[in-house]
Amino acid sequence: MIRTTCCVALLLLSVVSSPLFAQEKPKEKVAIAPEVHIVIPSTNAFIEDLEYIINMTSKPKQIKVLKDYIQDVYLIGVDFTRPIRLDILLNKETYRKRIYLPIPTKGDLKTFRSENLAGFNIKTRLIRRSKYLYRLRDAAKITVGWMRWRDKYTVIGEKREDVSLKLPKPLAEVAELLKLNYDVAIEGKNTPNGIEERHTQFSGTRKELLAALKRNEKKKETEDDFALRKMLFTQQLNELERIYAEAEHLLIGWTTDSKKKQGELNLTLKPLSGTELEKSLKLLGTKPSYFVNIPKAKTSILSARINFALDEMRKKHILETNKTLRKREKTKVDLLKEASKESKTNQKKAWDLYFDMINATVKTGLVDTFIDVHPSTKNGKQTMIGGIQSADGTALIPQLELFGKIHPDTKPELNTTTIGEVKIHKIQIVKSRHPEFVELFGSETLLLGTSKNAIWYAAGENALEELKTAINLVTQPKKEEEEKKDKENKKEEEKKVSKETSLVDIQVKLNRWIKLIDQKRNHQADKTKASSQLRKFALMAFANGQDDLSFQLNRVDDHVTGKLVVLPGVLRFVGEIIADFSKEKLAEE
Repeated sequence: MIRTTCCVALLLLSVVSSPLFAQEKPKEKVAIAPEVHIVIPSTNAFIEDLEYIINMTSKPKQIKVLKDYIQDVYLIGVDFTRPIRLDILLNKETYRKRIYLPIPTKGDLKTFRSENLAGFNIKTRLIRRSKYLYRLRDAAKITVGWMRWRDKYTVIGEKREDVSLKLPKPLAEVAELLKLNYDVAIEGKNTPNGIEERHTQFSGTRKELLAALKRNEKKKETEDDFALRKMLFTQQLNELERIYAEAEHLLIGWTTDSKKKQGELNLTLKPLSGTELEKSLKLLGTKPSYFVNIPKAKTSILSARINFALDEMRKKHILETNKTLRKREKTKVDLLKEASKESKTNQKKAWDLYFDMINATVKTGLVDTFIDVHPSTKNGKQTMIGGIQSADGTALIPQLELFGKIHPDTKPELNTTTIGEVKIHKIQIVKSRHPEFVELFGSETLLLGTSKNAIWYAAGENALEELKTAINLVTQPKKEEEEKKDKENKKEEEKKVSKETSLVDIQVKLNRWIKLIDQKRNHQADKTKASSQLRKFALMAFANGQDDLSFQLNRVDDHVTGKLVVLPGVLRFVGEIIADFSKEKLAEE
């Protein structure tokens, strides 16, 4: 395998060159596998973005180390102003990589061979009577790849055919991708032919990955926990397989914008016509959210709206997961040494009621939920309000009755008041067990609301008042003038060429949540070096604010779009990780 000459490409390769893409050679000679391209339009621009991020960290001097490694180790002889391209070749006997590096002159090519590749113990030999074709060999004189210089680019591949003269010009196939002006972009495309073959290819990869999955003996992972982890991984593979085989177009692009002071990740996914993936997409956004009339608070530290339809595969996944979780939780109950027989019976019954309630909602085919956490007063405490549409929200009531028997100190109070058709209940959150709850909301009381259509919850100083307002917005009939306005808005929406429907909308300020997590982990004596170090970096990065993260997932006609936006605090957190890595792993010159 050729040791790539681009550190950025190395970073991307670590993601895309996993065994996930290892495929068996198809029997047919038609190109059926996805066509995958990765582009970095400018190394100079990439370095500028990296410098912007590292300069915000506690180790700004590490940018010199990083720049030296990029410019003077990995990219000697390469033009920093022109695009770098990486292809992932999936339609052969296994995945391979082909990289295009801008090397404008023969002199640059000589430098690249003698100072770059040679530095990695790769020797180059020009093939006679060829047009700048080179064989690449390692110190043991084993052929590790091929290289061709053409059109002011060096093309490096693992096989001679990968650098054929018949290939299009280096930037021809990615010209449209480059026009999007992302700092880094990944694009995958499929043709309508070969859908079944791609599914078959992926099944081989699935077997390899699942065979490599082992129970974690060091962490004393139980059989039930391992079964759950394996099931969740299998479900992820099912989702990936469907995208691999049935997506017409997948685009992921990242931009670091120092002027706007933010980072942005954009996603586009379009399915092939007539596929299960397309059927799944067509379900999305067809049912309005039950909570659509509830406005977002302007000062939320967490706001989330999810209205996501479940197709048969996803319903099956959740039901399978719940079956495994139910078994695991009831096994844990059996292992309790100090619990009485009656307590164990009640706990198992409570778990059964809980999973029965969740499964009934899953079978409706819709996840419809919202949560909003925002400041209550100037004392720094928060108010939380949320809800989830349910097949039968009243199914929660017998669970609360059992919970009071299992944990008497929670003191459940049922039917304390009624808001419309919603019954309100109270439960005490014990501070000694959940200090972070009291720290966040300034209260030990959790309100729960149940009705046939939904389950509601609220906590904090203004909990009951805000819960009442929200429930009334959902359940009370609209006034005549409001209905008229809604009809007018609907007509305007229908006039639009592209109809955008929100599926997921999440906005979060991370600092407060990281502090709570850190408090909880310290309370639980979580002293693992990796997790505590990450929390330390996060607390440092978010201390000065600008810790906002937002994510939107929308359906737009026949495709899905996603956008992740992060402010400087989040970029600073990433920079702290990179700077720490460079200090630990890269020697200063």
